[in-house]
Amino acid sequence: MCSGTPFMAFPLHPEQELNVGLGVRHGMALGIGPRHMTEARVAAAARRLTGDPSFRMAAKRVQALYAGIDGPACAAKAIVDYLATTHD
Repeated sequence: MCSGTPFMAFPLHPEQELNVGLGVRHGMALGIGPRHMTEARVAAAARRLTGDPSFRMAAKRVQALYAGIDGPACAAKAIVDYLATTHD
């Protein structure tokens, strides 16, 4: 999502469902459940994703939300802070 690229996804695990759901909610993604995946549905979704400029615009808006945030550094700090408070 931080790359600013619209995407189509086929979530298989709960964390993937969350990420795809966020992308869909922000208007930058399309998700197709594995049981609903057919060649026709994937092709139609790909045409929609590449043909509708609103997906690109939404992806750029979401990318701006991530600008200036160092995710790996924030995650590392959260881990260090957690370990410091729980393992004194």
